Amino acid sequence: MNVHRQSWYSWTAALLAPFVICGLAGIPPRPAYAQALVPEERPVRVAPGKVVFSISPTGAFRFGVSGEASLVGRGGLIVYTTGEDDARVEFLNTLTGSARSLLPGGGIAVVQEGAPSGSRYPSSRADDDNDGRIDEDPLDRIDNDGDGKVDEDFAAVGDAMAVVKYGPASVAALSVRQEIYGWSLVHIDRMVASTLTLRNTGKEKLTGLRVAVKIEPGEAIADNRLLARSTSRNNGDLVTANVMIRGRDDAFALLAFAPRTRGGGEWTVEDDGRDVFVVSPSLGDLGPGEECVIHLALLALP
Repeated sequence: MNVHRQSWYSWTAALLAPFVICGLAGIPPRPAYAQALVPEERPVRVAPGKVVFSISPTGAFRFGVSGEASLVGRGGLIVYTTGEDDARVEFLNTLTGSARSLLPGGGIAVVQEGAPSGSRYPSSRADDDNDGRIDEDPLDRIDNDGDGKVDEDFAAVGDAMAVVKYGPASVAALSVRQEIYGWSLVHIDRMVASTLTLRNTGKEKLTGLRVAVKIEPGEAIADNRLLARSTSRNNGDLVTANVMIRGRDDAFALLAFAPRTRGGGEWTVEDDGRDVFVVSPSLGDLGPGEECVIHLALLALP
């Protein structure tokens, strides 16, 4: 578990403090198992609690409370590089058909707790093969660490989880691996969180990488939509953002976490009256084989 993931858990807990009733102490972790891949043409639902998050194999998603009108009608990721005069150059857009599934055979890998196999952090059993490392063999049906075992250390995080791996359809120069977690525990059953790992799989440096989350408010938010609050700040090795969007009777929050780079900067929020774009600061340059990690969480407010 690297320092960024530990910091992300800490800051998520801090930002969610006003919404959390009590802690998770004393709840033992349960084992997890990997289900078969969902075919590429089908989205998958992560819905162990009160909310439903559905995502396609190419990264487009929806979010809302189970049985109610959607909070996010359509959302996705846009990855930019920096061109001349610091202009943003779109490199990947999961909402325009410019992304494709990169998992073997396409589709989405689904993780569900309740049967023997990998164990979720912070379980002491998360190092399934006892090699001193955790999550070095991600859930992709490949023996990533070369120990003769497959997917043994994927380290499930939530009561339900999905893994999507996608990249540009035109050039295979960027790979995005997105883990989605949901919980059934009453303290956090209105939240879905994601870890996104962006990796340069090409031979050229990607300059001034930035990531934007595009949100098209759903039916529950469309009327009298108000961008109620937006905060962004540097804290330690993370740059955090907290954006809340509400309608007449419903509201949701997006929490975002990015690594702090030498160039500084904060998350920005752009609202064109229809869609909301939450844009990261520059994540710096990404050389061939290098990767960076950001974290997101969507929370349906009571």
